[in-house]
Amino acid sequence: MDFNHQSSSEKIRVNGKAQIIEMLKYMNDDERSTLLKNIILRNPSMGRELMEESFTFQNFMSLEDHAILRTLSYVNPAIIGVALKGCPMSFQKRVLSLIDRSIAEQAFDFMQRNISNPLRDSQKAQDKICQTAIALYKRRVIKF
Repeated sequence: MDFNHQSSSEKIRVNGKAQIIEMLKYMNDDERSTLLKNIILRNPSMGRELMEESFTFQNFMSLEDHAILRTLSYVNPAIIGVALKGCPMSFQKRVLSLIDRSIAEQAFDFMQRNISNPLRDSQKAQDKICQTAIALYKRRVIKF
């Protein structure tokens, strides 16, 4: 049997959804928004699913203030602080000025602490915030 030739009835399947999700993670906000709007017009449920699965902390950072504030109201100050540890100072200031002063102080305290693996822990905290934002998006509490 020759494995180099496939019959016309055999088809190679490509996971297009996974490829689109990966592409969306690397697109800038305008490109991402345009592509998702076009997909949503043709297939709303697929568009929402792609939006949710491709949502990153970079996307979170570009949300409007009320969506960030609403999301962070469901997140522990320690997680906020660790998530902000690797962020640009402008975003750190933005977030800390949005949230309640006592929570901001607690988050800032965690930002200043030495942790054993800051890159890994910061990524985990950012992922937790993204999961919270996605859950709120699904419940139509915030918009992306």
